[in-house]
Amino acid sequence: ATYNHEKWISQAIEGVLMQITKFRIELVIGDDCSNDRTKETINTYYNKYPEIIRPYFNKENYGLSVNFSQLLNCCNGDYIAICEGDDFWTDRDKLQKQVEFLDANPGFIMTSHNFSKLYESTGTEVHSYKYGSDFNYDQRRSIKEWVTQPVTCVFKNIFHDYTMFNKE
Repeated sequence: ATYNHEKWISQAIEGVLMQITKFRIELVIGDDCSNDRTKETINTYYNKYPEIIRPYFNKENYGLSVNFSQLLNCCNGDYIAICEGDDFWTDRDKLQKQVEFLDANPGFIMTSHNFSKLYESTGTEVHSYKYGSDFNYDQRRSIKEWVTQPVTCVFKNIFHDYTMFNKE
Protein backbone atom coordinates (compact mmCIF):
# COMPACT_ATOMS: atom_id res chain seq x y z
CA ALA A 1 0.00 0.00 0.00
CA THR A 2 1.38 3.36 -0.93
CA TYR A 3 0.40 7.02 -0.92
CA ASN A 4 2.81 9.84 -1.75
CA HIS A 5 5.86 7.64 -1.17
CA GLU A 6 7.89 8.99 -4.08
CA LYS A 7 11.03 9.28 -1.90
CA TRP A 8 10.90 5.65 -0.73
CA ILE A 9 8.95 3.53 -3.22
CA SER A 10 12.01 2.52 -5.27
CA GLN A 11 13.77 1.19 -2.19
CA ALA A 12 10.63 -0.68 -1.15
CA ILE A 13 10.32 -2.31 -4.59
CA GLU A 14 14.04 -3.13 -4.77
CA GLY A 15 13.82 -4.86 -1.36
CA VAL A 16 11.17 -7.19 -2.76
CA LEU A 17 12.91 -7.77 -6.10
CA MET A 18 16.17 -8.77 -4.37
CA GLN A 19 14.49 -11.70 -2.60
CA ILE A 20 16.02 -15.12 -3.26
CA THR A 21 13.26 -17.72 -3.08
CA LYS A 22 12.46 -21.24 -4.24
CA PHE A 23 8.97 -20.04 -5.11
CA ARG A 24 7.51 -17.42 -7.42
CA ILE A 25 6.66 -14.06 -5.91
CA GLU A 26 4.22 -11.42 -7.01
CA LEU A 27 4.45 -7.81 -5.92
CA VAL A 28 0.98 -6.29 -5.61
CA ILE A 29 1.16 -2.51 -5.28
CA GLY A 30 -1.87 -0.35 -4.53
CA ASP A 31 -1.34 3.36 -5.01
CA ASP A 32 -4.04 5.38 -3.27
CA CYS A 33 -4.17 8.25 -5.76
CA SER A 34 -0.79 9.77 -4.89
CA ASN A 35 -0.25 13.33 -6.03
CA ASP A 36 3.54 13.04 -6.29
CA ARG A 37 5.55 10.84 -8.71
CA THR A 38 4.86 7.53 -6.92
CA LYS A 39 2.69 6.25 -9.79
CA GLU A 40 5.36 7.01 -12.39
CA THR A 41 8.00 5.15 -10.36
CA ILE A 42 5.71 2.14 -9.97
CA ASN A 43 5.03 2.12 -13.72
CA THR A 44 8.76 2.24 -14.48
CA TYR A 45 9.30 -0.90 -12.39
CA TYR A 46 6.19 -2.55 -13.80
CA ASN A 47 7.48 -2.04 -17.34
CA LYS A 48 10.76 -3.77 -16.35
CA TYR A 49 9.15 -6.59 -14.31
CA PRO A 50 5.61 -7.19 -15.63
CA GLU A 51 5.81 -10.88 -14.69
CA ILE A 52 6.31 -9.96 -11.01
CA ILE A 53 4.65 -6.59 -10.41
CA ARG A 54 0.86 -6.04 -10.45
CA PRO A 55 0.03 -2.38 -9.89
CA TYR A 56 -3.40 -1.04 -8.92
CA PHE A 57 -4.07 2.67 -9.10
CA ASN A 58 -7.10 3.99 -7.25
CA LYS A 59 -9.07 6.66 -9.10
CA GLU A 60 -9.67 8.46 -5.81
CA ASN A 61 -8.05 8.45 -2.40
CA TYR A 62 -9.78 5.79 -0.26
CA GLY A 63 -7.43 5.88 2.70
CA LEU A 64 -5.12 3.24 4.10
CA SER A 65 -7.77 0.80 5.38
CA VAL A 66 -9.72 0.49 2.14
CA ASN A 67 -6.58 0.50 -0.02
CA PHE A 68 -5.01 -2.22 2.13
CA SER A 69 -8.20 -4.32 2.17
CA GLN A 70 -8.43 -4.15 -1.62
CA LEU A 71 -4.82 -5.30 -1.90
CA LEU A 72 -5.40 -8.32 0.34
CA ASN A 73 -8.13 -9.45 -2.07
CA CYS A 74 -5.73 -9.11 -5.01
CA CYS A 75 -3.08 -11.42 -3.56
CA ASN A 76 -3.02 -14.84 -5.25
CA GLY A 77 -0.22 -16.57 -3.34
CA ASP A 78 -0.45 -18.94 -0.40
CA TYR A 79 1.34 -16.38 1.77
CA ILE A 80 1.25 -12.60 2.07
CA ALA A 81 4.15 -10.40 3.15
CA ILE A 82 3.68 -6.73 3.85
CA CYS A 83 5.99 -3.97 2.69
CA GLU A 84 4.35 -0.57 2.51
CA GLY A 85 5.65 2.13 0.20
CA ASP A 86 7.84 3.77 2.83
CA ASP A 87 9.29 0.51 4.18
CA PHE A 88 12.04 -1.73 2.85
CA TRP A 89 13.58 -5.14 3.42
CA THR A 90 17.32 -5.64 3.87
CA ASP A 91 17.62 -9.44 4.06
CA ARG A 92 17.61 -11.22 0.67
CA ASP A 93 16.40 -14.40 2.38
CA LYS A 94 13.57 -12.84 4.41
CA LEU A 95 10.70 -14.40 2.48
CA GLN A 96 12.35 -17.80 2.06
CA LYS A 97 13.11 -18.08 5.79
CA GLN A 98 9.63 -17.07 6.86
CA VAL A 99 7.81 -19.29 4.35
CA GLU A 100 10.03 -22.25 5.30
CA PHE A 101 9.09 -21.69 8.95
CA LEU A 102 5.36 -21.57 8.15
CA ASP A 103 5.58 -24.63 5.89
CA ALA A 104 7.42 -26.59 8.59
CA ASN A 105 4.96 -25.51 11.30
CA PRO A 106 1.41 -25.87 9.92
CA GLY A 107 -0.12 -24.80 13.25
CA PHE A 108 1.27 -21.32 12.78
CA ILE A 109 -0.49 -18.67 10.70
CA MET A 110 2.01 -15.81 10.89
CA THR A 111 5.61 -15.01 11.57
CA SER A 112 7.41 -11.72 12.14
CA HIS A 113 10.95 -10.64 13.01
CA ASN A 114 13.06 -7.87 14.48
CA PHE A 115 13.17 -4.54 12.72
CA SER A 116 14.90 -1.18 12.82
CA LYS A 117 13.25 2.18 12.46
CA LEU A 118 15.05 5.09 10.81
CA TYR A 119 13.80 8.55 11.58
CA GLU A 120 14.09 10.67 8.47
CA SER A 121 14.26 13.91 10.46
CA THR A 122 17.64 12.97 11.94
CA GLY A 123 18.83 10.77 9.08
CA THR A 124 20.98 8.67 11.35
CA GLU A 125 18.97 7.73 14.42
CA VAL A 126 18.16 4.05 14.26
CA HIS A 127 16.24 2.10 16.86
CA SER A 128 16.16 -1.69 16.85
CA TYR A 129 13.13 -3.48 18.13
CA LYS A 130 13.10 -7.12 19.10
CA TYR A 131 9.43 -7.97 19.05
CA GLY A 132 9.43 -10.60 16.33
CA SER A 133 7.16 -13.51 17.05
CA ASP A 134 5.23 -16.38 15.56
CA PHE A 135 1.53 -17.01 16.06
CA ASN A 136 -0.37 -20.24 15.85
CA TYR A 137 -4.12 -20.67 15.44
CA ASP A 138 -4.72 -20.77 19.21
CA GLN A 139 -3.06 -17.38 19.64
CA ARG A 140 -5.28 -15.47 17.20
CA ARG A 141 -7.28 -13.86 19.98
CA SER A 142 -4.16 -12.48 21.66
CA ILE A 143 -2.99 -10.67 18.54
CA LYS A 144 -4.31 -7.38 19.95
CA GLU A 145 -1.37 -7.49 22.39
CA TRP A 146 1.06 -8.21 19.57
CA VAL A 147 3.87 -5.71 19.07
CA THR A 148 5.66 -5.63 15.74
CA GLN A 149 5.53 -3.78 12.45
CA PRO A 150 3.65 -4.92 9.33
CA VAL A 151 6.89 -4.81 7.31
CA THR A 152 8.11 -7.84 9.29
CA CYS A 153 5.04 -10.03 8.76
CA VAL A 154 4.43 -13.04 6.55
CA PHE A 155 1.11 -14.81 7.04
CA LYS A 156 -1.07 -17.42 5.40
CA ASN A 157 -3.38 -15.99 2.77
CA ILE A 158 -6.80 -16.60 4.31
CA PHE A 159 -8.40 -13.80 2.29
CA HIS A 160 -9.31 -15.98 -0.69
CA ASP A 161 -12.37 -17.07 1.30
CA TYR A 162 -13.54 -13.70 2.57
CA THR A 163 -15.97 -11.35 0.87
CA MET A 164 -15.77 -8.63 3.51
CA PHE A 165 -13.17 -6.74 1.48
CA ASN A 166 -14.05 -4.57 -1.49
CA LYS A 167 -13.06 -6.03 -4.83
CA GLU A 168 -12.41 -3.59 -7.66
